[in-house]
Amino acid sequence: MPPVTPYGGELGFLSVGGVLATGGANSRSVTYGLMSDNVARLEVVTGAGETLTCSPSDRADLFFAALGGYGQSAIITQATLELIPAPKNVRVYWLFHHTMQEAIHALRSALAEGIWDQADVLGYQHSYTDAIRAPSPRDGELINTLRLTAFHRESPPDDEALLRNFRSHFSIRIEDVSFRDSLLKKRAFYDLLDREKVRMQGPHRGVAIPDDNMEAFLSALLEKFPLDRVGPYWHVHCVPISGPVGLQTPLFRLPAAESWGVVCPWLGMAQEHSPQASRDLYQLALDNGGMLLGGLTGWPMLPDDWKAYFGPAWNELQRAKHKYDPNNVLQSLTNTG
Repeated sequence: MPPVTPYGGELGFLSVGGVLATGGANSRSVTYGLMSDNVARLEVVTGAGETLTCSPSDRADLFFAALGGYGQSAIITQATLELIPAPKNVRVYWLFHHTMQEAIHALRSALAEGIWDQADVLGYQHSYTDAIRAPSPRDGELINTLRLTAFHRESPPDDEALLRNFRSHFSIRIEDVSFRDSLLKKRAFYDLLDREKVRMQGPHRGVAIPDDNMEAFLSALLEKFPLDRVGPYWHVHCVPISGPVGLQTPLFRLPAAESWGVVCPWLGMAQEHSPQASRDLYQLALDNGGMLLGGLTGWPMLPDDWKAYFGPAWNELQRAKHKYDPNNVLQSLTNTG
């Protein structure tokens, strides 16, 4: 299996080329980096119409411009990915907390232990609880869940040893599934939306937030988008992205060495979707030292937004574009509005 598969990728909602063009992060990124960090070779079609192969040692400028470059120089048509053995079984620990701050603090402790295969935090209202058999939240509150995952092949993990340092949760559920079924179960939320006839309007909206500012950002998020405004599908997904391994894709940017990805699926739902709401989320991120989370925009990005996102790498991206797309056949980020 690929070391990193962004959420939705294993369900067929995303293309490999599209993910690699934006980076591709999930809760395994603290260990394995981005999906784009685990690529050995690419085949691309450039803006000039040439089909070329590239790698870190062959046309390296094209290789690193294609990964995380939003299709500015070339379109990725094939990719050779590095793989790791897939586990046979998965044990998932759902630790339910009364506050998001408690769950985030507990996740920091989990990361410090370095023993979990995946770890993330989810906050949601009533409509998601049935999908994961969670306790119902109190009126006007979220269920804030620390989700910890341990892979194993034969012998199951030692629950007592793994959980000995966790005390802040008020309830816990432990689930054993095969690795294959664990992927299929991620469809639960989307299947629920389908049954309720709720349609996603475009991509999830995501931002990257420095670890030091996470609590302040989440408080501002709830104040700007209160639960009664968004409705029963209020849902936020907090994923630690950067860790000791570091990230290797030059065009993928984060606001700090330790950063979180915060994804808000409900901003893609009909009852809350609007360009202004998406832009408000982006502004909240900027106000808290954050930035765009690669690939998850959902709002009009202006030229200055893209330049700020790419930072020092902007000039390198433009040089590659001029070389491999001299006639500007592929859409220019500077024309995005």
